[in-house]
Amino acid sequence: MAQARRCGAPPLLRRPIFTASSTWEGLDAGEWARIWAERGGAAARASGPVGNRPFLLTPEASAEIVSALARALHGPGNPLGVPVGPGWQLVDDPKEAGAPGGVLFDDCAFATDRRVLADGEKVVSTVDGPGCLRRRSFRDPPVPSPFHLRIETSPVTPPPDAIHITGVVVHAHDPGDWTVEVAGPAFGSGFFRARPRDLVQRCAGVSGARYTDHRGIATRSLLFENVEIRPIDS
Repeated sequence: MAQARRCGAPPLLRRPIFTASSTWEGLDAGEWARIWAERGGAAARASGPVGNRPFLLTPEASAEIVSALARALHGPGNPLGVPVGPGWQLVDDPKEAGAPGGVLFDDCAFATDRRVLADGEKVVSTVDGPGCLRRRSFRDPPVPSPFHLRIETSPVTPPPDAIHITGVVVHAHDPGDWTVEVAGPAFGSGFFRARPRDLVQRCAGVSGARYTDHRGIATRSLLFENVEIRPIDS
């Protein structure tokens, strides 16, 4: 038996939370909700704009931004030479030892190779053509997709006033104009609007240990220059 509970989460996290039990009595999620509140999961919304300050994402949240920006800037047909910030040094390296999804050949039997997508100054390549053709399943045709995205920027020391972001959801309703929901311990939940090309120019560096998620995206904590985060209304 299972039931879904929302437990008063902030907007970013308003998704059903599932509990399971062998008895009806065991389906009470009250204890889980108490723990959630104690940990700040039900923190109040920001009472006003956080202000134009730099922000530092956790590695997990950074991986979501890397995935979204890679699609927006390095997908097939995107122009080269687009300016990027010094923190945006991105490669796709299918042959890295131990990389999740790492392969020697793509799904059309073309040899794969390390591909520099951005060098910290501009977009230098896209994910397209032989060597990056992947199929999601045997029923789907191969399409250009990265295998192992990795941020190669050297770590920097983040400024002391940087806002820490622990959760992020990118709403790319318009490919050129995003709404990005964020959550953090200092303000609860909020959002900012950004154009992908503007956001990538604000990528100032990385910090902390390297993290690799289940999709093969390897990154440290991304640091972005000043972005105004606004509260999310209930």
